[in-house]
Amino acid sequence: MFLGYVREKTATNACLFIRIILQHLRDCGVEVKGIKCQSDNGSEFIGGLRQDGTRDGFGCVVQGLSAIHKRIPIKAWSYNSDVKTVHRTIEDEFFDLENFSGVRDFHRRLASYQAWYNLLRPNMNKDNQGPLADHSETSARHQPRPHPPATAHARLARPGLHRT
Repeated sequence: MFLGYVREKTATNACLFIRIILQHLRDCGVEVKGIKCQSDNGSEFIGGLRQDGTRDGFGCVVQGLSAIHKRIPIKAWSYNSDVKTVHRTIEDEFFDLENFSGVRDFHRRLASYQAWYNLLRPNMNKDNQGPLADHSETSARHQPRPHPPATAHARLARPGLHRT
């Protein structure tokens, strides 16, 4: 799970976020060519319409990094049900329980929650095993990859307040 928090929900911030994610995946040795980046039809994702009928923005950034942008059909919210479930889970397990003394405290607590969620959080649909336990069964078949450069992590830790 990657999370992006910004001061405003804009096309520019959506473009920056997807660029950071795809570059981070590349830095970790993941082939991003052909990866599908699914979004709803919010204004931050549809891009501006140019005079020649093409669009700019989010889709262009995704395509420029060799991935594929796929928008869900209009009013087909169930296509993003996993995203909605994660948002609800974060609300219930994190935002409803935590108080923050400032942006730095918010980011510190969020990083801890995100690590727990991505690595250890039990999943009822997987016999209450966390993702790390589930991954350990297949990890013996994979060679370890070197850690990405520190700059990849620094780019993901930019301050902000609102989720995208």
